[in-house]
Amino acid sequence: MAIAEPSTPRTPPSGRQLLIQLLIVVVVMAALVVAIIGLLPGSGRRLSHVTADWIVVAVVLELAAMASYWWTFDLFFSRPPYRIGKRLSLQIGIGELGAFVIAPFGAGGPVVRFWALLKSGMPWTVVITRAVAHDLAFNLPYLVAALLLGSSAALGIGPGHASLDLSLSPLGVAAIVIAGGLWLLWLGKRHQRWLSTRPADAPAPDIARWKWWTVQALAAVPAGLQELFVRFREPQAVISSFGFWVGDCAVLVVGIHAAGGSAPVAVVALAYMLGQLGNLLPLPGGVGGFEPIVAAVLGASGVNLGLAGAAIILYRLVSLGLQSAGGAICIATLPASLRTRLQLKDAPVPL
Repeated sequence: MAIAEPSTPRTPPSGRQLLIQLLIVVVVMAALVVAIIGLLPGSGRRLSHVTADWIVVAVVLELAAMASYWWTFDLFFSRPPYRIGKRLSLQIGIGELGAFVIAPFGAGGPVVRFWALLKSGMPWTVVITRAVAHDLAFNLPYLVAALLLGSSAALGIGPGHASLDLSLSPLGVAAIVIAGGLWLLWLGKRHQRWLSTRPADAPAPDIARWKWWTVQALAAVPAGLQELFVRFREPQAVISSFGFWVGDCAVLVVGIHAAGGSAPVAVVALAYMLGQLGNLLPLPGGVGGFEPIVAAVLGASGVNLGLAGAAIILYRLVSLGLQSAGGAICIATLPASLRTRLQLKDAPVPL
Protein backbone atom coordinates (compact mmCIF):
# COMPACT_ATOMS: atom_id res chain seq x y z
CA MET A 1 0.00 0.00 0.00
CA ALA A 2 1.48 3.35 -1.03
CA ILE A 3 1.51 6.15 1.50
CA ALA A 4 2.56 9.30 -0.33
CA GLU A 5 1.00 11.86 1.96
CA PRO A 6 0.02 11.98 5.62
CA SER A 7 -3.61 12.30 6.55
CA THR A 8 -4.64 15.81 7.51
CA PRO A 9 -3.58 16.48 11.12
CA ARG A 10 -6.13 17.33 13.73
CA THR A 11 -8.03 20.54 13.15
CA PRO A 12 -7.07 23.79 14.91
CA PRO A 13 -8.97 24.80 18.06
CA SER A 14 -12.72 25.31 17.73
CA GLY A 15 -14.33 28.66 18.45
CA ARG A 16 -15.15 27.60 21.99
CA GLN A 17 -11.62 26.36 22.62
CA LEU A 18 -10.19 29.59 21.24
CA LEU A 19 -12.40 31.63 23.55
CA ILE A 20 -11.32 29.59 26.56
CA GLN A 21 -7.65 29.91 25.62
CA LEU A 22 -8.01 33.65 25.10
CA LEU A 23 -9.64 33.99 28.50
CA ILE A 24 -6.73 32.07 30.01
CA VAL A 25 -4.30 34.47 28.29
CA VAL A 26 -6.26 37.46 29.66
CA VAL A 27 -6.17 36.01 33.20
CA VAL A 28 -2.44 35.25 32.92
CA MET A 29 -1.72 38.75 31.63
CA ALA A 30 -3.77 40.32 34.42
CA ALA A 31 -1.87 38.25 36.99
CA LEU A 32 1.38 39.30 35.32
CA VAL A 33 0.50 42.99 35.62
CA VAL A 34 -0.36 42.61 39.32
CA ALA A 35 2.84 40.65 39.97
CA ILE A 36 5.11 43.17 38.24
CA ILE A 37 3.51 46.14 39.99
CA GLY A 38 3.91 44.34 43.32
CA LEU A 39 7.49 43.18 42.77
CA LEU A 40 8.90 46.27 41.04
CA PRO A 41 8.01 49.36 43.07
CA GLY A 42 7.18 52.37 40.96
CA SER A 43 5.82 50.38 38.03
CA GLY A 44 2.24 51.44 38.69
CA ARG A 45 3.20 55.11 39.02
CA ARG A 46 5.23 54.92 35.82
CA LEU A 47 2.26 53.43 33.98
CA SER A 48 0.26 56.55 34.81
CA HIS A 49 2.64 58.48 32.52
CA VAL A 50 1.56 56.44 29.51
CA THR A 51 -0.59 58.48 27.15
CA ALA A 52 -2.82 57.42 24.28
CA ASP A 53 -0.41 58.62 21.60
CA TRP A 54 2.35 56.31 22.89
CA ILE A 55 -0.09 53.40 22.92
CA VAL A 56 -1.03 54.14 19.30
CA VAL A 57 2.66 54.15 18.31
CA ALA A 58 3.19 50.81 20.08
CA VAL A 59 0.13 49.29 18.40
CA VAL A 60 1.26 50.47 14.95
CA LEU A 61 4.74 48.99 15.49
CA GLU A 62 3.32 45.65 16.63
CA LEU A 63 0.95 45.55 13.66
CA ALA A 64 3.95 46.25 11.42
CA ALA A 65 5.80 43.34 13.05
CA MET A 66 2.83 41.03 12.46
CA ALA A 67 2.54 42.25 8.86
CA SER A 68 6.22 41.42 8.40
CA TYR A 69 5.61 37.91 9.71
CA TRP A 70 2.76 37.55 7.20
CA TRP A 71 5.06 38.86 4.44
CA THR A 72 7.74 36.30 5.32
CA PHE A 73 5.18 33.51 5.46
CA ASP A 74 3.76 34.47 2.07
CA LEU A 75 7.21 34.71 0.43
CA PHE A 76 8.19 31.23 1.57
CA PHE A 77 4.90 29.32 1.34
CA SER A 78 2.90 30.92 -1.46
CA ARG A 79 5.00 30.30 -4.56
CA PRO A 80 4.52 28.37 -7.79
CA PRO A 81 3.43 25.75 -8.34
CA TYR A 82 1.52 25.87 -5.03
CA ARG A 83 0.30 29.42 -4.50
CA ILE A 84 -2.19 29.86 -1.68
CA GLY A 85 -2.85 33.59 -2.11
CA LYS A 86 -2.38 36.63 0.10
CA ARG A 87 -5.57 36.16 2.11
CA LEU A 88 -4.89 32.55 3.01
CA SER A 89 -1.26 33.41 3.79
CA LEU A 90 -2.51 36.09 6.16
CA GLN A 91 -4.92 33.75 7.92
CA ILE A 92 -2.43 30.90 8.29
CA GLY A 93 0.56 33.11 9.15
CA ILE A 94 -1.14 35.30 11.75
CA GLY A 95 -3.16 32.30 12.95
CA GLU A 96 -0.02 30.36 13.76
CA LEU A 97 1.56 33.45 15.32
CA GLY A 98 -1.42 33.72 17.66
CA ALA A 99 -1.36 29.98 18.32
CA PHE A 100 2.25 30.30 19.47
CA VAL A 101 1.00 32.70 22.15
CA ILE A 102 -1.96 30.73 23.46
CA ALA A 103 -0.32 27.28 23.62
CA PRO A 104 2.60 26.17 25.85
CA PHE A 105 5.89 25.76 23.95
CA GLY A 106 4.12 27.40 20.99
CA ALA A 107 2.76 23.96 20.06
CA GLY A 108 -0.36 25.43 18.51
CA GLY A 109 1.59 27.17 15.73
CA PRO A 110 2.72 24.02 13.86
CA VAL A 111 -0.75 22.50 14.22
CA VAL A 112 -2.38 25.46 12.49
CA ARG A 113 0.29 25.64 9.80
CA PHE A 114 0.39 21.98 8.80
CA TRP A 115 -3.36 21.47 9.03
CA ALA A 116 -4.14 24.47 6.84
CA LEU A 117 -1.43 23.94 4.23
CA LEU A 118 -2.19 20.25 3.81
CA LYS A 119 -5.90 21.04 3.71
CA SER A 120 -5.23 23.60 0.97
CA GLY A 121 -3.79 20.86 -1.22
CA MET A 122 -0.08 21.48 -0.75
CA PRO A 123 1.87 18.18 -0.76
CA TRP A 124 3.48 17.00 2.46
CA THR A 125 7.05 17.14 1.14
CA VAL A 126 6.54 20.68 -0.17
CA VAL A 127 5.12 21.82 3.17
CA ILE A 128 8.10 20.35 5.05
CA THR A 129 10.67 21.80 2.64
CA ARG A 130 9.18 25.28 2.79
CA ALA A 131 8.72 25.05 6.56
CA VAL A 132 12.44 24.31 7.02
CA ALA A 133 13.40 27.29 4.86
CA HIS A 134 10.86 29.61 6.52
CA ASP A 135 11.80 28.73 10.10
CA LEU A 136 15.51 29.14 9.40
CA ALA A 137 14.90 32.52 7.77
CA PHE A 138 12.66 33.70 10.60
CA ASN A 139 14.95 32.66 13.45
CA LEU A 140 18.31 33.53 11.88
CA PRO A 141 18.09 37.31 12.62
CA TYR A 142 17.25 36.61 16.27
CA LEU A 143 20.05 34.10 16.61
CA VAL A 144 22.65 36.45 15.10
CA ALA A 145 21.53 39.45 17.19
CA ALA A 146 21.35 37.41 20.41
CA LEU A 147 24.84 36.02 19.83
CA LEU A 148 26.36 39.43 19.09
CA LEU A 149 24.62 41.27 21.92
CA GLY A 150 25.05 38.43 24.42
CA SER A 151 28.75 38.04 23.63
CA SER A 152 29.38 41.78 23.91
CA ALA A 153 27.64 41.85 27.30
CA ALA A 154 29.61 38.83 28.51
CA LEU A 155 32.89 40.46 27.45
CA GLY A 156 31.86 43.82 28.91
CA ILE A 157 32.37 45.67 25.63
CA GLY A 158 28.75 46.58 24.93
CA PRO A 159 26.44 49.21 26.45
CA GLY A 160 24.23 46.63 28.19
CA HIS A 161 25.00 44.46 31.20
CA ALA A 162 23.82 40.99 32.21
CA SER A 163 25.14 38.14 34.30
CA LEU A 164 27.74 35.96 32.63
CA ASP A 165 25.47 32.90 32.69
CA LEU A 166 22.62 34.81 31.08
CA SER A 167 24.86 36.49 28.51
CA LEU A 168 26.35 33.18 27.43
CA SER A 169 22.98 31.40 27.30
CA PRO A 170 22.39 32.29 23.62
CA LEU A 171 25.78 30.74 22.82
CA GLY A 172 24.66 27.50 24.47
CA VAL A 173 21.32 27.56 22.69
CA ALA A 174 23.05 28.33 19.39
CA ALA A 175 25.50 25.45 19.88
CA ILE A 176 22.64 23.05 20.54
CA VAL A 177 20.64 24.34 17.56
CA ILE A 178 23.63 24.19 15.21
CA ALA A 179 24.62 20.70 16.38
CA GLY A 180 21.02 19.52 16.04
CA GLY A 181 20.74 21.13 12.63
CA LEU A 182 23.92 19.46 11.36
CA TRP A 183 22.70 16.12 12.67
CA LEU A 184 19.34 16.55 10.94
CA LEU A 185 21.12 17.62 7.76
CA TRP A 186 23.27 14.47 7.87
CA LEU A 187 20.21 12.29 8.46
CA GLY A 188 18.34 14.15 5.75
CA LYS A 189 21.02 13.54 3.14
CA ARG A 190 21.09 9.84 4.04
CA HIS A 191 17.32 9.51 3.66
CA GLN A 192 17.37 11.68 0.54
CA ARG A 193 19.85 9.34 -1.14
CA TRP A 194 17.75 6.34 -0.09
CA LEU A 195 14.54 7.86 -1.46
CA SER A 196 16.27 8.77 -4.73
CA THR A 197 16.93 5.08 -5.38
CA ARG A 198 13.22 4.23 -5.16
CA PRO A 199 10.86 4.52 -8.15
CA ALA A 200 8.42 7.42 -7.89
CA ASP A 201 5.43 5.08 -7.80
CA ALA A 202 6.98 2.65 -5.34
CA PRO A 203 4.76 1.82 -2.35
CA ALA A 204 5.82 2.89 1.10
CA PRO A 205 7.90 0.33 2.96
CA ASP A 206 6.18 -1.90 5.47
CA ILE A 207 6.73 0.42 8.45
CA ALA A 208 4.49 2.55 10.61
CA ARG A 209 3.03 5.57 8.84
CA TRP A 210 4.64 8.06 11.21
CA LYS A 211 8.05 6.51 10.50
CA TRP A 212 7.52 6.83 6.76
CA TRP A 213 6.44 10.47 7.12
CA THR A 214 9.50 11.09 9.33
CA VAL A 215 11.74 9.68 6.60
CA GLN A 216 10.17 12.04 4.08
CA ALA A 217 10.44 14.99 6.47
CA LEU A 218 14.13 14.34 7.14
CA ALA A 219 14.80 13.99 3.42
CA ALA A 220 13.30 17.47 2.96
CA VAL A 221 15.81 19.14 5.31
CA PRO A 222 18.63 19.52 2.73
CA ALA A 223 16.11 20.80 0.19
CA GLY A 224 14.81 23.28 2.75
CA LEU A 225 18.30 24.62 3.39
CA GLN A 226 18.86 24.99 -0.34
CA GLU A 227 15.50 26.73 -0.60
CA LEU A 228 16.62 29.22 2.07
CA PHE A 229 19.69 30.18 0.03
CA VAL A 230 17.54 30.69 -3.06
CA ARG A 231 14.98 32.84 -1.23
CA PHE A 232 17.66 34.94 0.47
CA ARG A 233 18.84 36.08 -2.94
CA GLU A 234 15.68 38.18 -2.94
CA PRO A 235 16.08 41.38 -0.85
CA GLN A 236 12.45 41.29 0.29
CA ALA A 237 12.97 37.89 1.94
CA VAL A 238 15.89 39.22 3.99
CA ILE A 239 14.05 42.42 4.92
CA SER A 240 10.87 40.62 5.93
CA SER A 241 12.75 38.10 8.08
CA PHE A 242 14.22 40.96 10.13
CA GLY A 243 10.98 42.92 10.20
CA PHE A 244 9.18 41.00 12.92
CA TRP A 245 12.06 41.15 15.41
CA VAL A 246 12.73 44.84 14.76
CA GLY A 247 9.07 45.84 15.04
CA ASP A 248 8.37 43.71 18.11
CA CYS A 249 11.51 44.93 19.90
CA ALA A 250 10.61 48.52 19.01
CA VAL A 251 7.42 48.12 21.06
CA LEU A 252 9.57 47.55 24.15
CA VAL A 253 11.64 50.64 23.26
CA VAL A 254 8.44 52.67 22.99
CA GLY A 255 7.35 51.25 26.35
CA ILE A 256 10.44 52.74 28.00
CA HIS A 257 9.72 56.20 26.59
CA ALA A 258 5.98 55.95 27.18
CA ALA A 259 6.65 55.32 30.88
CA GLY A 260 8.58 58.57 31.10
CA GLY A 261 12.15 57.27 30.82
CA SER A 262 14.86 56.45 28.33
CA ALA A 263 17.52 53.83 27.69
CA PRO A 264 19.98 53.14 24.87
CA VAL A 265 18.37 51.12 22.10
CA ALA A 266 21.21 48.58 22.29
CA VAL A 267 20.45 47.99 25.98
CA VAL A 268 16.76 47.42 25.31
CA ALA A 269 17.60 45.17 22.34
CA LEU A 270 19.93 43.09 24.55
CA ALA A 271 17.21 42.69 27.19
CA TYR A 272 14.64 41.81 24.52
CA MET A 273 16.84 39.22 22.79
CA LEU A 274 17.89 37.52 26.03
CA GLY A 275 14.29 37.67 27.25
CA GLN A 276 13.21 35.51 24.33
CA LEU A 277 15.02 32.64 26.05
CA GLY A 278 12.04 32.63 28.42
CA ASN A 279 9.97 31.21 25.57
CA LEU A 280 11.80 27.92 26.12
CA LEU A 281 9.68 27.44 29.25
CA PRO A 282 6.41 25.49 28.86
CA LEU A 283 4.28 28.61 29.32
CA PRO A 284 1.84 30.32 26.92
CA GLY A 285 3.72 33.13 25.21
CA GLY A 286 6.69 32.62 27.52
CA VAL A 287 4.81 34.56 30.23
CA GLY A 288 6.73 34.26 33.48
CA GLY A 289 10.02 33.52 31.71
CA PHE A 290 10.48 36.60 29.54
CA GLU A 291 9.72 39.24 32.16
CA PRO A 292 12.32 38.42 34.88
CA ILE A 293 15.13 38.23 32.30
CA VAL A 294 14.23 41.56 30.70
CA ALA A 295 13.86 43.27 34.08
CA ALA A 296 17.20 41.83 35.28
CA VAL A 297 19.11 42.94 32.18
CA LEU A 298 17.57 46.41 32.18
CA GLY A 299 18.19 46.79 35.91
CA ALA A 300 21.82 45.64 35.60
CA SER A 301 22.27 48.16 32.78
CA GLY A 302 21.19 51.07 34.98
CA VAL A 303 17.52 51.32 34.04
CA ASN A 304 15.18 52.07 36.94
CA LEU A 305 13.30 48.88 37.85
CA GLY A 306 9.97 50.69 38.11
CA LEU A 307 10.52 52.03 34.61
CA ALA A 308 11.52 48.56 33.39
CA GLY A 309 8.40 47.02 34.92
CA ALA A 310 6.08 49.58 33.34
CA ALA A 311 7.73 49.10 29.93
CA ILE A 312 7.42 45.32 30.17
CA ILE A 313 3.73 45.58 31.08
CA LEU A 314 2.99 47.86 28.12
CA TYR A 315 5.00 45.66 25.76
CA ARG A 316 3.27 42.47 26.88
CA LEU A 317 -0.23 43.94 26.72
CA VAL A 318 0.32 45.23 23.18
CA SER A 319 2.35 42.31 21.82
CA LEU A 320 0.48 39.38 23.34
CA GLY A 321 -2.85 41.15 23.06
CA LEU A 322 -2.64 41.86 19.34
CA GLN A 323 -1.04 38.54 18.43
CA SER A 324 -3.53 36.43 20.37
CA ALA A 325 -6.57 38.43 19.22
CA GLY A 326 -5.43 38.58 15.59
CA GLY A 327 -4.51 34.91 15.63
CA ALA A 328 -7.88 33.91 17.09
CA ILE A 329 -9.75 35.83 14.38
CA CYS A 330 -7.64 34.28 11.62
CA ILE A 331 -8.01 30.75 12.99
CA ALA A 332 -11.76 31.18 13.38
CA THR A 333 -12.17 32.32 9.75
CA LEU A 334 -9.64 29.87 8.29
CA PRO A 335 -11.92 26.82 7.79
CA ALA A 336 -14.39 28.84 5.71
CA SER A 337 -11.60 30.21 3.51
CA LEU A 338 -10.22 26.71 2.98
CA ARG A 339 -13.65 25.40 2.02
CA THR A 340 -14.07 28.24 -0.49
CA ARG A 341 -10.64 27.53 -1.96
CA LEU A 342 -11.41 23.83 -2.36
CA GLN A 343 -14.81 24.56 -3.91
CA LEU A 344 -13.25 26.95 -6.43
CA LYS A 345 -10.49 24.49 -7.24
CA ASP A 346 -12.94 21.65 -7.80
CA ALA A 347 -15.43 23.75 -9.77
CA PRO A 348 -15.91 22.68 -13.40
CA VAL A 349 -14.10 24.80 -15.98
CA PRO A 350 -16.62 26.57 -18.28
CA LEU A 351 -16.39 25.72 -21.96
